[in-house]
Amino acid sequence: MRYWRWGQGTGEQSPYEAEMIAYYILFYAGGTGGSKGISQAGKGMEVLKTLTKLRQRPEVLRAPVVAFALEVFAAMQNKQYAVFFRLFRKPICFEYPLLACMAQRYFSEVRMDGLKAMHKAWSHPHSLAKLMSVFGIDTVAQAAEFVTHYGLEVADLKGELHCKFTLNREQRRKFDRSVKAWVPGTCEL
Repeated sequence: MRYWRWGQGTGEQSPYEAEMIAYYILFYAGGTGGSKGISQAGKGMEVLKTLTKLRQRPEVLRAPVVAFALEVFAAMQNKQYAVFFRLFRKPICFEYPLLACMAQRYFSEVRMDGLKAMHKAWSHPHSLAKLMSVFGIDTVAQAAEFVTHYGLEVADLKGELHCKFTLNREQRRKFDRSVKAWVPGTCEL
């Protein structure tokens, strides 16, 4: 974290400090981010410690790039899957494309967590169009590939493709195994 503290004690500030803090927050945002051996709670604490130190620097905390990183962090921590993917439609992603690139490493993780939650909560089929909207997936074919990767079925109901969340015992075991065996970076869309 010291790398952007250029000029500290001299009154000079790095023009890149807010951007570097945003990258730091994104680095520790998700389960696959940050250093190995640090728990998810520990990663959250890293971010909170950094924010606490920056309370005396409101101009840095109010910077749009830091605000964006904090929104991504909060969406991941609160498991707000649709909010997470909507954030990447904001203009700031075009102004700071490296932010979106850093966060892209969490896309599969967030999608898989969301699919697990939907699988537990829903017993009826949902349209692939809805899943595309929630998970920021571009095409129906990609959405179908995503759900079938985890052992869920795609069915044509009334002319529209749906993901079937009702599974028999063998299908449920396959889904549970595929989720447990998930490796970051697999099933990238």
